[in-house]
Amino acid sequence: MMYLKIHKKGVVSLCDKELVGKEFQDGDTCLTVNKRFYQGKEASREETAKALKEAKTINLVGEKSINLAIEEGLLAKENVKYIQGVPHALVYTL
Repeated sequence: MMYLKIHKKGVVSLCDKELVGKEFQDGDTCLTVNKRFYQGKEASREETAKALKEAKTINLVGEKSINLAIEEGLLAKENVKYIQGVPHALVYTL
């Protein structure tokens, strides 16, 4: 399952549910999967895909979330960064 959270001004966060509240570090890079920012509602695939396509900025954390964005054509695999083995990506649209 994934959490979808729609913030103000076109910002959307999507995170694999089991990663919320955890912190990952790889060298000087740290990723904090903050509950306040990432923990939204569990949404259907269709609702999530629609929200991602309408977003101006997308924050993605976790395999399921990343794979959905790739499948929807919003993210290329080569733009995914791994922090302590956890995939993370930011997508900016015009």
